[in-house]
Amino acid sequence: MIAQRRGQKDESHEWYVRAAEDGDAVAIAYFNSPGIYRPPKGHALGSETWDRDTEWDEEDEEPWQMTPRTSRILSCNLEILADMAHWELSELGDEPISPNGFGIFFALLPASTWGQSRSWRRKVLRALDDLNEDITLGHPPEPRCAAEEMALHFALQSASAMTIDEPDLVTEFTQGIPQQQGDYDWSICSDLLFQDHDVLFLYDPNLQGCEHPDNPLNRYMRIGDLRPEGWFEEFRNVSPRDPTRGFVH
Repeated sequence: MIAQRRGQKDESHEWYVRAAEDGDAVAIAYFNSPGIYRPPKGHALGSETWDRDTEWDEEDEEPWQMTPRTSRILSCNLEILADMAHWELSELGDEPISPNGFGIFFALLPASTWGQSRSWRRKVLRALDDLNEDITLGHPPEPRCAAEEMALHFALQSASAMTIDEPDLVTEFTQGIPQQQGDYDWSICSDLLFQDHDVLFLYDPNLQGCEHPDNPLNRYMRIGDLRPEGWFEEFRNVSPRDPTRGFVH
């Protein structure tokens, strides 16, 4: 962490690798932080899914919204992640995440959540389903709590990887949906679908403790309660979800 504070990124990365290899939970989680998947240099984005050279009719600028193809692929990945999380939930139960274990969703969450109960994890799983319900109803996914923000970060990562690595599958999922300018612009989605990206601070070894509302940095940056027990507290500036809704999974 000292190297990171000094701006020595290569050295700090090396130390995190060593700590992760030694089983340090925070260091392991650091490498699981979700982000937009980008193609290797020189590789185009999705051979048949999006063509940057396509000529589009210029129209008056309108407020941004996800294109139908983008919505479809994001919805598919929310559903895929939910199915995988449901399987992992059945395997884990109330057992804590092991630093040396293998996981496909809950094990990728910040280390501060690794000891949470089955009921807590099931609410995180519901966050994936709630966001997918937004899309099903014809709206962009709107995260209403920290759990939904984290779920959406992972869905965007999965969707962006799919458009790069599995163009045939993307073509299959979007069959019959017209191509539009802005299809699969996941970076824009990441910029505009969130109020902020503070929830990703939980992965930074240098910011451990900032999740607590009494932490000086938390108070200064007005981060809010990012402790696991605060993940489902809905933001005050969004419309609440139906408190009587059930669970899809």
